Order: sequence, then structure tokens, then C-alpha cells
Amino acid sequence: MTDLKNSSQELVPLITEFQGRLYGFLLSILGNPDQANEVLQETNLIMWKKSEEFQIGTNFKAWSFRIASLQAMAYRQKQMRDKHVFDEDLFVDMVQEATKLDCDNEIDALQECMATLPPKQNEMIQLRYLDRMSIKDVAKKLEKKENAIMQTLYRIRNQLSECIDRRMLRTS
Repeated sequence: MTDLKNSSQELVPLITEFQGRLYGFLLSILGNPDQANEVLQETNLIMWKKSEEFQIGTNFKAWSFRIASLQAMAYRQKQMRDKHVFDEDLFVDMVQEATKLDCDNEIDALQECMATLPPKQNEMIQLRYLDRMSIKDVAKKLEKKENAIMQTLYRIRNQLSECIDRRMLRTS
């Protein structure tokens, strides 16, 4: 029970943080605010039900967007009787294009934000995420305590997330 409580405590802020992005994604592929809201609520429900499947520290965006796209497809299948609905192939193409566009914009924003980090922070990000070093190894290499590395990485991730959000708002 403790694991579920701990994972839900960590998952709730992620779900909350991504509501705007998920809604924008769903709106871009469904084209209707009411439908996007309806599918977003279903997506939230599925994410909560599958919370034990998500590993904290992995790519929440990819996980949540995958669930959202599957929910959107399921919603569209239910709506197929309406003569104004796009065919399935066109809908899949729209989902893929919306995902690609959002990812491209976020990658650009991440690169811009990374460029604003001091060299020591860039090195820490490089070691941890690109070189895939453990916290212990990063701490050893940088001659710091593991706890200090974890706290610094947490701050850097928050700083990058806020920076990306600001840049994404400017481009939308």
C-alpha cells in the first residue's frame, strides 16, 4: 500500500502539470474543445488506473500522450457513425503529425533552455541523462555527495521544465 501511495503522490503533480499540454494535443487532433475535454477526462482516468505501470523518472510525456492518443482513437471509433468524421487513416496521420510537431517544438525549446544553463549544470545533465551514469557515479566523478547531485538535478529539471513551458507558450 505504501508503494501505491508514494507513486500516486509523485504522479498527481505530473498529471496536473501536463493537463494543458494534453488538452492542446487532444484539441489539435480532435478539433473540438468539448470532445478534447471529454477525452482528456477519460485519459486522466486511464492514467490514474494505470498509475502502477508508470515508472517515476521515466518519460511521463510520452506515456501520457500515448494514452491520450489511444483514448482519442477510441473516441473517434465511437463517433464513426457521424458522416462528418474523418476516416481512420486521416485521423492516424493527424495524431502522428500533432505528436511530431509538439515534440519538435519541445526539443527546440529544450535545446534553447539547455544553452542557458551554466557549464557545471550542463555537465551534470550530460553525465546523468546522455551518458546514463548513475547518481553514485556522477557524484564520484564530480566529487560531490549523492544527495547534492539529486537535489541539483531536481532543481535543474524544474528550471528546464519552466523554461520549456515559457518558450512553448510563446510559440503557441
